Amino acid sequence: IATVVDASTAQGTAITIVNTHLDEKSAERRSESLRQLLAWIADSLSSRPTILLGDFNCVLGAEELTCLESAGLGAVLGRGHGPTTNGFGQEIGRQIDHIFVSDHWEVGPAIVDRSAGLASDHFPVVADLSLR
Repeated sequence: IATVVDASTAQGTAITIVNTHLDEKSAERRSESLRQLLAWIADSLSSRPTILLGDFNCVLGAEELTCLESAGLGAVLGRGHGPTTNGFGQEIGRQIDHIFVSDHWEVGPAIVDRSAGLASDHFPVVADLSLR
């Protein structure tokens, strides 16, 4: 699943924001999905600031995420930010929710917000982004 939004900043800069939720069981399906998603947004990646975020169901360093780096998208969170999932009360211990950005963005503070309560089995991932 992916939602692709073409938007513009208050200053009129066109940007693309993509939210996705990848398969939880199959690395092969996650890889296929990411290749398809990158094909859908190829024009955006080459011409405008892009943000790709969501539940990737894999950790940083997973083979299926290498295509994102090749496409010019960098991770906002590092491995040290800790788990993004919880069992509605207990951390499962994996960081599977990510934000990836094109090099148009300057990344400020980024966090996994564990103070937000348990409305979901995932903690919110928050990043301060500004255009370069």
